Amino acid sequence: MSPQAEVPEATPIELQYNLDENQVSFNIHEELFVLDAVYGAAYLFVDRCWMFLTRPADNVVGVHLKTKEAAEESDLESLAGEFANELLNQAIRVRIGESTSTIR
Repeated sequence: MSPQAEVPEATPIELQYNLDENQVSFNIHEELFVLDAVYGAAYLFVDRCWMFLTRPADNVVGVHLKTKEAAEESDLESLAGEFANELLNQAIRVRIGESTSTIR
């Protein structure tokens, strides 16, 4: 039998965000998510909360989601998680669009 290489345990990816009164903020690096994916995710959240996009550094988009009504900390964490999921969805849509552009 050959010895098996030890596989490091996978660690979950965490979204680093800041909570403020009725607001959650986080930065998105454009090396990971293109700007079109950020805009696509933001578009789906404009009816749920106030949204502010900033440019804190080159190739970084600051996202600030402020609820329209009072919110608990758990609600803000949930909002950040939902935005992150939608951001991933939009990034996949952009990549599929690019890879199938010659077919269309």
